[in-house]
Amino acid sequence: MKKLLFYLLLATLVPLLSACSSSAQITAPIEKINGKEFYIHKVEKGQTLFSLAKMYKCDVNDVLSANPGSDAGIKEGQVIKIPMDKSGVKSAIKTDTGETRFRIHEVQRKETLYSIAKQYDLDVNEIVANNPGTENGLNKGQQLKIPYKQKKSDAPVVIAVSQNVKHIIQPGETLFSISKLYNVPVDAILRANAGMNESLKAGQEIFIPTVSESEKIVVEDHPIPDQKVAIYGPLMKDSYRIALMLPFFSQYADTSVLSEREIRQREVAIDIYRGAMMAKDSLEQSGLNASLYIYDVQDDKSGMLSLLGNPDLNNSDLIIGPLFREPFSAVASWGRKSGAHIVCPVPISNRVLLSANNVSKAYPGEATQWESFGNFVAKHYPSANVITVNTSDLDDIKLLNAFNLAFIKMRGDSAKEFKAINGSATGISKLLVEGKTNVLIVPSNDRLLITTLFKNISGDNIIVYGTEDWENLSLIETEARNEFHLHYPKVIFLDYSDSEDQGWIEAYRRKFKAEPTDFSVLGYDIMQYYGTGLRKFGRDFPNHFSEIDQKQLVGSSFDYFKTGNESGFENRHIFVLGTDNFELIPEK
Repeated sequence: MKKLLFYLLLATLVPLLSACSSSAQITAPIEKINGKEFYIHKVEKGQTLFSLAKMYKCDVNDVLSANPGSDAGIKEGQVIKIPMDKSGVKSAIKTDTGETRFRIHEVQRKETLYSIAKQYDLDVNEIVANNPGTENGLNKGQQLKIPYKQKKSDAPVVIAVSQNVKHIIQPGETLFSISKLYNVPVDAILRANAGMNESLKAGQEIFIPTVSESEKIVVEDHPIPDQKVAIYGPLMKDSYRIALMLPFFSQYADTSVLSEREIRQREVAIDIYRGAMMAKDSLEQSGLNASLYIYDVQDDKSGMLSLLGNPDLNNSDLIIGPLFREPFSAVASWGRKSGAHIVCPVPISNRVLLSANNVSKAYPGEATQWESFGNFVAKHYPSANVITVNTSDLDDIKLLNAFNLAFIKMRGDSAKEFKAINGSATGISKLLVEGKTNVLIVPSNDRLLITTLFKNISGDNIIVYGTEDWENLSLIETEARNEFHLHYPKVIFLDYSDSEDQGWIEAYRRKFKAEPTDFSVLGYDIMQYYGTGLRKFGRDFPNHFSEIDQKQLVGSSFDYFKTGNESGFENRHIFVLGTDNFELIPEK
């Protein structure tokens, strides 16, 4: 009863006190929830419900109704929703023309045009157009007019969660993007929503749990620091069992009945197998006692489940493959109980890593590759004029965002952005700076864009970075590749000019009477790396990835990071290949 009288008294006083308060603008971010707009206020030290009601010129009961449970008190760091339609403040959302609405953003230390644009889901050019002069740089405390869009993406990039909240899935959202939005690990979200899988549907309601500071993700870096992986059973053994699961299609005596896709899968399987067998010979000479078991596993989940009933698999310590997502997920789930570590050797969605700390993905995803690319460019061109090309294609934007996050964190400022109109690079030359090194970042395979790009640039100080697919793209002439020092990321690179690689290539040719491929290299390096880990650290090797000797690898490398507290590992190593004097050279 006393608490009720207290809040009734507050409700009476707030309108009177608010009328006397100043008309300071509110710069809290705004979020639209279930069709209603709210200020999203993060409680600061010393703030109370009374002071917030006064700040936002609203009735304290409106704050209470929008934040169930807040009548018990609020604390520093808690997020409070303030209904905009109940607030009497002259907010940071203004109307200049009656049509375009703006909010005011005060520039904080180290903020850049790119980071601010990303926060409000805007193009950098939209901010520059409404704030003349900002293209020359920002100053701390400077106030910017931010065009206001009435959609969910106006929410801040990271929302601190101080109590369990509901989230309604928006079109295009993924578990990973939601984890970044709320600063909560994917694993924590899955645990809070029993029965939930990785497939999200627009309109679906999920719970976002409270997490401790130690569990929160770091948005601008890899989400979760390394955490000890529990190993079941003995760590060291006299002999280890390694299984290789590949699609050989051995049930077909006549391979002409296979589809083109199946023929290609079989070729990849054979190449990985050959490389792995070469590594097994090398590992035996180094002292590893291991038996290798070969299984013909195709894109058939039911067949995979049947194979997992084979008692021969129960004592497996390491499994390489399968090459398909559903069979791989089945093996990963089985491996959590058996204690086997599962290696994904080919590009597969990172979903296979969710809640699977017994899994490592040897072939990095494209976004991870471009994050590594961003680190490389920032390190090698600290003062260059870096220009990114935005095609508005969703897949291209994912790569561009990964690049930008890493680039900004390392270099401290953002790159210029060129927005390709209708897929054309016409006009990009206006962003080039004479007398400086100009680095163009183009995360796209759009043929029109690539064609118009090379027609619109000229000069001796231009370096172009494209995708790995540009390696064999015939529409880029050899002269252009050399003139603009074409660079691209590459996961596997066998250097035919290196004497040690030449020795391995000759050994492969002698053994198999064939030329090694990228998958031959990958099969060898995976078996060599993990076999070395078993020999030195036993079954505890997942906790020593960074300590495994990689000197014997021939065309790839492994730099693993953990993708979640209870999730698996992804490799982030790439080679950056550059063209100089008509030769392809790996950059250091």
